[in-house]
Amino acid sequence: MNKLTAILCRFSVIALLLAIGTGVQLTGPFRAEAANPLPASVDNLMKLSGITEQYGDMLDDVAAGLELQRDYFSMLSDEDFSSMAEQVVAIFQPDEILRGIRNEIARSLSDEDVARLIAWYQSDIGRKITDLEVQASTQESHRKMMAMKELQLSKTQRVAFARRFDELLKLSHFAMEYYKIQQEAMVIALNGLLTSDELIDTEEYHRQVELYEDEIREQTEEMITVSIVFTYRWLSDGELEEYMQFNQQDYALKLSQAVFRGAVSAMRRMLEQMAQAGAATRQ
Repeated sequence: MNKLTAILCRFSVIALLLAIGTGVQLTGPFRAEAANPLPASVDNLMKLSGITEQYGDMLDDVAAGLELQRDYFSMLSDEDFSSMAEQVVAIFQPDEILRGIRNEIARSLSDEDVARLIAWYQSDIGRKITDLEVQASTQESHRKMMAMKELQLSKTQRVAFARRFDELLKLSHFAMEYYKIQQEAMVIALNGLLTSDELIDTEEYHRQVELYEDEIREQTEEMITVSIVFTYRWLSDGELEEYMQFNQQDYALKLSQAVFRGAVSAMRRMLEQMAQAGAATRQ
């Protein structure tokens, strides 16, 4: 296993939670498959729920997370590191991800589902929670969260709620998927910069990832717990339970699953284009 493979296998998930080039060019921006005309209510739902704003900031968050990991790649020149980072960030294009999410919501939810969700997000508690989620998605909030990590983990009742919430919405599972996409993008980008005798063996890389997967999942679950406790720290116990009950509704679960499927589908399609472009460049 070469040094870069070892580094990639242990690359911190923090880059994903902050949230996820010139060597290998994409052949063109990804366009989600055409869907039926989308009702204005879907766009309204995405705006009210904070989806549009949070995913709209994703590029800057992923770039900032990668920059925090610069020291892990000391063997790369600043130019090569910047090239790699640009290509990885390209997988997280907000317009393309939001288009994928919008189409998936339109396919997966009924008009009645969308109406119920809009009613929740327009309620006092819905607006309060959305505001807290948007505020917590900034880079400054992530820095504050990390500084308060141990304090958040000491709040036993809130930690128990966070774990129930994570289990219900499968947030750690989603974070692991985003993490894997970023890792694959980094391998493709790095192989576009390396000489033929330095290339990362992708099969060996995936074998090594498996060795660290339990460690990474544990780290991810802890960070998700901290994030939930921190984000909703201003809610009362009663408000937290009200939010849990909302998320247990079928239409709320369908929304969270549609957001994940739409985002991952868009990113994986862009990742595939990136891989094809990289292979063509090396021929």
